[in-house]
Amino acid sequence: ALCLDTPDADLQILKHFRQRWIQNYRTFVSNAPPPFANAKLPLRVAVVHFSQLPDQAALGSLENPQEIFDKLKERHPQLTFIQFENLLKSMTPRFLRSLTPERLILAFDVLIRAEKRDPCQIEVRRNEEWAQKKETPSLQIVLAWRNVPKQDFLYRLTRVIHRHRLALKRVTATYVNPYSKQNILLMSLAIHGAKGG
Repeated sequence: ALCLDTPDADLQILKHFRQRWIQNYRTFVSNAPPPFANAKLPLRVAVVHFSQLPDQAALGSLENPQEIFDKLKERHPQLTFIQFENLLKSMTPRFLRSLTPERLILAFDVLIRAEKRDPCQIEVRRNEEWAQKKETPSLQIVLAWRNVPKQDFLYRLTRVIHRHRLALKRVTATYVNPYSKQNILLMSLAIHGAKGG
């Protein structure tokens, strides 16, 4: 889906898919505006996947799976490599490739906590140097939420973000074990002020 990169761009895209189950959602922003008359804003490009067959190549999606496992083992000493492999296989390779190693560790951390503790786990990271780095959002949120409704959830979450005068800069999301009763939405959000603040 394509639209101009306005603060409500994600709302404009997601409103067309409210009754669909979005398994993976990722957005990009073009470097330049489209070649249309009076178009001054860049394009927001959204890739929306409604379903995906399980992929056993998830382990190959990571450059250093052992390094990520070792860092997770520090946080969760009871975690075995087989459990880690099973977590990897439950995620889409597209989601795994879209995250930096630091955010991937956060994603695994909140996922493990959502499986064993409270159904909603959130990690928030502020980027203090966002003004010095181009396209860096001021806030990053990684969340895992067990048994959320599959239809309309992403749209409603986007409405809340927009209502608080914030904008989604990057979103990547996937469901872990989507067809089980213990499915978990795993999401990474990059959020910034709607007017650049």
